[in-house]
Amino acid sequence: PNCPKGTDQIKNLAALYGENLIPMSIHAGGFAVKITNSKYDFVVPAGRDLLNLLTPPEGYPTAVINRKKFPNETGLQLFLPSWAGNIQSESSILPKIQIELTKKYDASTRGGTITAHLTPLEDINIPLKITFAILENKIIDPQKDNRVSGGHVDNYEHNHVLRAILTSSDGDPLGAQFTKDQNLDVTRTFQIPAQDGWWNDENIEIIAFVTAHPLITNTMEVWQVERIKIKD
Repeated sequence: PNCPKGTDQIKNLAALYGENLIPMSIHAGGFAVKITNSKYDFVVPAGRDLLNLLTPPEGYPTAVINRKKFPNETGLQLFLPSWAGNIQSESSILPKIQIELTKKYDASTRGGTITAHLTPLEDINIPLKITFAILENKIIDPQKDNRVSGGHVDNYEHNHVLRAILTSSDGDPLGAQFTKDQNLDVTRTFQIPAQDGWWNDENIEIIAFVTAHPLITNTMEVWQVERIKIKD
């Protein structure tokens, strides 16, 4: 019931930072179960994987920002009061790698490909991984909200909802050495299921993000992220 308050904060921050802030809403854990009158179940296997990867939080709403452990924080999961300051500090850091996304999508078959064109902006000697995730916006479904009469909203708009991951949940390896201005393309295929009410291809976007390899570097920080709608 506290999550809509977090959603409102993300909306405000997204309005402030534009494309420099790309949210992903992960539904997993005990608070993600369907409520009365819910039409959809937002819990997907990839979401459960990410919850375990990022360590379950002690309360909600919570967010992980660039999968980074910030000073004076006990873990990756951050409670709402610390979001704005940490996002501001991260926004001032120049990226080390550039991502450009292109896609091919056939609306008749609902299948396509997504390609990430990666360009290091400096020499990199750290193992990296890439993750492709499918998100959906404008899903209308009930939501608990302790700020309103009755404690829930019947026609709540859910955005940035994680629907699937096209790579391993923790990302696919890219390599360990990259030269400045070297070009590297990574492509994955995707198929949008035909289901009434959601999996609406008008509202689906794919995000790609590059992270450090946690088993080798002891960190899984996000180095860069980009997104693209599958339909123009």
